[in-house]
Amino acid sequence: MPSNSPYGSTYFKHPSGRLSNGRLIIDFIAQAYGLPFLPAYKNLIEGQDITKGVNFAFAGATALDFNYFNKSRVALPGTNNSLCVQFKMFKRLKPSLCKKKKGFDKDETFKACCGGGGPHNFDPRMGCGSPNTTVCSGPSKNINWDGVHFTEAAYKLLAKGLVEGPFAYPSLKPAPFQIA
Repeated sequence: MPSNSPYGSTYFKHPSGRLSNGRLIIDFIAQAYGLPFLPAYKNLIEGQDITKGVNFAFAGATALDFNYFNKSRVALPGTNNSLCVQFKMFKRLKPSLCKKKKGFDKDETFKACCGGGGPHNFDPRMGCGSPNTTVCSGPSKNINWDGVHFTEAAYKLLAKGLVEGPFAYPSLKPAPFQIA
């Protein structure tokens, strides 16, 4: 990741290897249980302590539908987590996200905070941080970070829903710390 990349800018203040402007769901859960952040598998260095775990998150999930790849005669990705599939998941989750966090800008729900134009500020040919892309001034008011990934604020609400309820049944073992 280039040193001037906006990924990680909200929490880490530098490129973090996480595909968001800050922390991911797993980071919030780790903090709630007093655990360290899990190092990314791709960023491991020889001798690094991995006894507390490793984050195997993988950026290979595409926002484009399999049909696009077939028509374009491009190799199919390893998973079919297309934008259509992601939107369906998001639509199921959207009501609870917007109810729980009043600060999200409802008019900008699907608009990417970091992107390169178009109706949703998303152009798959222009990734976040590429030349001619922009970053919104208040990522904590947006749900969508780069057209594919959520913002830290959205990940925080998902983590709270998993740890503190109501997204896990039965609920997880109570965390010693609240997700702040």
